Amino acid sequence: MRIEDRIQNLADTLIDECQKNPDFAKRLQTVLGNQGETQTKRARRKEPLALNPFELISEGEQVLRSKLTELKPETLNHILSHYSLDRTGSVRRSKSTEKIIDHIVTHFKQRSQKGQSFHSPTRDRKP
Repeated sequence: MRIEDRIQNLADTLIDECQKNPDFAKRLQTVLGNQGETQTKRARRKEPLALNPFELISEGEQVLRSKLTELKPETLNHILSHYSLDRTGSVRRSKSTEKIIDHIVTHFKQRSQKGQSFHSPTRDRKP
């Protein structure tokens, strides 16, 4: 008997037994797992962010820092992962909320100043 036939025979037997015996069907479902009912880790991460660091850094570094200190460490880690601020994981491994906050503030301060060297003041321009 070919392997394909054996597998088909096994599947048919399992289906028949599940239809006849609901207890067996429940045990089989437990062994195989409830794949339709569980959420993946990635799906849970799609919740909205608690704040927008780009808007807060435009109001000032202290504003961003004060808003970040109000957040839980899990939310700070969510901000790190959402904006890909800690690709090596070294900041998250430190488990220090101050270090995480410093890293976020420094990063968004740098991002907000990016390109400033190309903007000269209007009074320095020559007509």
